Amino acid sequence: MPAPKSRVLPRNFHVRRATLRDITVLVEHRRRMWEDIRKDPPTTLEKGSRYYRQWLRTRLQDKRIVGFIVIGPDHHPVASGLAMLYELDPPPWGGLHIVPHLISVYTEPSYRRKGFASAVVKSLVQWARSEGYVGVTLSPAKNARRLYAQLGFKRSWTMGRSSSK
Repeated sequence: MPAPKSRVLPRNFHVRRATLRDITVLVEHRRRMWEDIRKDPPTTLEKGSRYYRQWLRTRLQDKRIVGFIVIGPDHHPVASGLAMLYELDPPPWGGLHIVPHLISVYTEPSYRRKGFASAVVKSLVQWARSEGYVGVTLSPAKNARRLYAQLGFKRSWTMGRSSSK
């Protein structure tokens, strides 16, 4: 598991664990993340957000997803991120093999490059460590790879293929 570098948040900002009351913020942050990554029509994003809201609610309730949010001095959420507990096939020695996979890490544009995404990721990694998980994975957007490398993440090799023709 990467060892997060230490960086203090600006005064009057703090990180806290996300709750079900944060669904609206988490859904909005995810939508804006996708707006930054791709240029999908608003109707596509709305449909996706409606589905994601229910999907996320269920997983927060049953603790298959854990999230953290950075809150500003005016109680405004400026960054957030989630760890989805991803179940892998059992290893040869048996037992459950679950890996936290970071998803939907987002920082509002005016707060970027100030340590907020790092604070969210560090909180997720620290949570995973405290729960006894031995690693954390993610699939970063191209523009976020440098941040994750600075936080100690190493590139790994996976391959994918579309199932369509």
